[in-house]
Amino acid sequence: MRITPALVLALASLLTLAACADSEPPDFIAELGAPTTVTTTAPTTATTPTTATTEASGASTTTAGPETAVTDLVVGDCVAGAPFVGDPTGEATDAQLADCAGAHDGEVVGLVSHTEGPAAPYPGQEQVAAYAEEQCAIAFEAYVGTPYGDSPLSMLSLWPTEDSWTRGDREAVCVAFQEGTPLTGSVAASAAGA
Repeated sequence: MRITPALVLALASLLTLAACADSEPPDFIAELGAPTTVTTTAPTTATTPTTATTEASGASTTTAGPETAVTDLVVGDCVAGAPFVGDPTGEATDAQLADCAGAHDGEVVGLVSHTEGPAAPYPGQEQVAAYAEEQCAIAFEAYVGTPYGDSPLSMLSLWPTEDSWTRGDREAVCVAFQEGTPLTGSVAASAAGA
């Protein structure tokens, strides 16, 4: 996972704008509870598994398995680590897979593809993020069985950076998580989302 100061600043700015009364977020984001966003890039290195990740609250431990590229995640994968508890980490290139039956930080609830073709220029961070958030809310409802805004779960979207876009990355990964506590069991068709 690579953190860049410019992306942390950009994410902080987006979150600040969402909270400002003068800069209203788009209606669909406000209605959905302003999902968190994290950017992704294509993987550049292979890494080895880690054994455990502790929640920020210190109350629970999630056991993580092998690391995989974010671009290789599939719907139903459970994951552990800072990007999947809503921490604005900048860029996430890898994810720790976790057993869905045990404690884990998040679950992939959808993969959405941007419709721009391979020759299309990068539409900009804000547009890519907004599209990912809007489409992830739809994927969330289809997977969990309840609208995102009605669920106690939170969601983040991992979307292409300009660099990964130029290499053909058009996919956003939608991850459901529960603030402050790990998930236990899958959120698929859980309706309540907990």
